[in-house]
Amino acid sequence: TISSSGVYCLANTISGAITIAASAVLLDLSDRKVTQGITVNQNLSQITIKNGVVENTSSADAIIVNSAVNEFVIDNVTTKRAKRGIFVDTAYN
Repeated sequence: TISSSGVYCLANTISGAITIAASAVLLDLSDRKVTQGITVNQNLSQITIKNGVVENTSSADAIIVNSAVNEFVIDNVTTKRAKRGIFVDTAYN
């Protein structure tokens, strides 16, 4: 779980999930993979996810952006093996 604002860069593939629970987060996947999805908690702002691959199971979404997220960017990210690539629940830009 990312619980503080800042820039985060992956050094390795993540065999698991990432939850973003703070505003003003840049998550650079650094051309690596997250195997069990990324979730952005509700009521956050200024979220960027970039440069990598996000997977999940066929019954779950690769990236979930929960309600009332403001100013989010997903750039140069491939989603694979998921129910849906990106699910956005009432976000605001």
